[in-house]
Amino acid sequence: MSRHILRRIILLIPMLIGISIMSYGIIRLAPGDPTRMLADPEMLTTEQMEALRVQLGLDQPIQIQYLRTMQSLLTGDLLSFKTRQPVMEMIAERLPTTAGLTAGVLIVGFSLGMVVGVLQALRPSTRLDEALTFFSLFGFAVPTFWLALMLILIFSVRLGWLPTSGIRPTNTAGWDPLAVAPYLVLPTIVLATNLLAIVARYTRSSMLETMGQDYLRTARAKGLSERVVTVRHALRNSLLPVITLLGAQIPYLLGGTVAVETIFALPGIGRLALDSVISRDYPVILTINLFVAVLVLIGNLLADIAYVLADPRVRLGE
Repeated sequence: MSRHILRRIILLIPMLIGISIMSYGIIRLAPGDPTRMLADPEMLTTEQMEALRVQLGLDQPIQIQYLRTMQSLLTGDLLSFKTRQPVMEMIAERLPTTAGLTAGVLIVGFSLGMVVGVLQALRPSTRLDEALTFFSLFGFAVPTFWLALMLILIFSVRLGWLPTSGIRPTNTAGWDPLAVAPYLVLPTIVLATNLLAIVARYTRSSMLETMGQDYLRTARAKGLSERVVTVRHALRNSLLPVITLLGAQIPYLLGGTVAVETIFALPGIGRLALDSVISRDYPVILTINLFVAVLVLIGNLLADIAYVLADPRVRLGE
């Protein structure tokens, strides 16, 4: 297992190089000129616009631009076109917001989704199963932006229970959990709704398939309680399809944070990505793409390790 993990980590290097080349190529194929976003062409002369292109390194061949961008990224010297601030510093400032939101969504979505799926599997074709199925379908179908606006209207505007936007009170600083938590409640509910529905459907399907296995009837015949049979045998052996979702949901969540962070005015990486796309800030867009790629690859590796922990019969690399 350790050799397999080491081999996977080594393979990350060529994979990230390939992803960086493709990402940079796609970014540069997108229409728009960063210099026209940074300065009004009508206010500058042709010579001044060309000097700005030289300053940003856009006068070089695209392969030279890519190599210089990657060199600056690896040394930590890559600067944003728009703010001239180090890109890694910009991401570090916004990472706590997105990390806290993503962690909350994963905890709520997976824990509640598994509970809902188990309840459905234990009571198939009952009113409880039908009600929870309707709830899951709602989670699949509801648009994220609509749900966010409705929650703001109900819990912020009418009831006044939760803040509408931001990450902390205006008169505070830092990352005090008690001060930040109320600002993440509604965004977490919005993103967790769809994830909960997905996890519930996977858990229900896997549990129903497992509940009919012979080893569960043997466990009951030995006198084990229904709770032990369900939790220690049926649920544990139903986790593999659910674990698969772990790596797959990371890019979805980071993609979903773009809309949610914009609606709730959260200073996170998703909102930074959107602002960078609008302003054609190539260094920031590339860095965020690579950051997400690293998270996806790590998530898939963690899912492989979780397979072994959930089912000892699985052996990585064999």
